[in-house]
Amino acid sequence: MLVLNTNTKIRPSKNDIYTFDILVKAEDDILESHSNIDLTDPKKVHLIEEKAGREVKNRIYEVFRESQEKKSDVFQLGSYLSWYKPKVWELCKNEWSMIYKDKVKVNIHVDLSIKRPGSEQNPFWIKEKKT
Repeated sequence: MLVLNTNTKIRPSKNDIYTFDILVKAEDDILESHSNIDLTDPKKVHLIEEKAGREVKNRIYEVFRESQEKKSDVFQLGSYLSWYKPKVWELCKNEWSMIYKDKVKVNIHVDLSIKRPGSEQNPFWIKEKKT
């Protein structure tokens, strides 16, 4: 797969002070497939989109957890908090690294869509089975 375009939005949650919603929208292409998956079947493509979306979500969670262990706000969530909730930021900015490590949570939502199914839409063995 090849990522063509991504758009990410990060917003502090309205329900919890130290929770952030991360919304990722991605458009991908399948470059080629050496599997028996029929890429002309929209249901199969949808399953691939869901699985790839889960993989992206899991990778973001892994990076987030690792950054918390290191007390390193690599997503700059503190900046988002200062932009959207400046009063809250003023109260917590001096202890942000510990708050980030111990209290910050993220809700990650990934919307991944496959725009083009690749150069070989069906391997030759599927084509032979159909004839």
